[in-house]
Amino acid sequence: MGAYVWTWFLELNRARSLHASGGNPIGYGEIESWARLTGRRPRPWEIDWLCALDQAKHFMEIAGLQ
Repeated sequence: MGAYVWTWFLELNRARSLHASGGNPIGYGEIESWARLTGRRPRPWEIDWLCALDQAKHFMEIAGLQ
């Protein structure tokens, strides 16, 4: 995976909305807004990676690993 996708994920994660139990998932709307605001043009497979990283973070939180 390209390191730049990890950097993108960290940018998105920093702007994540929160609820009582932790962070909300990063949705397509948030990705679209982030891309528009930053001028980035993620390709479909890069969006898939961003979503996979988000899901992995969610599972780590559930498991108490974060």
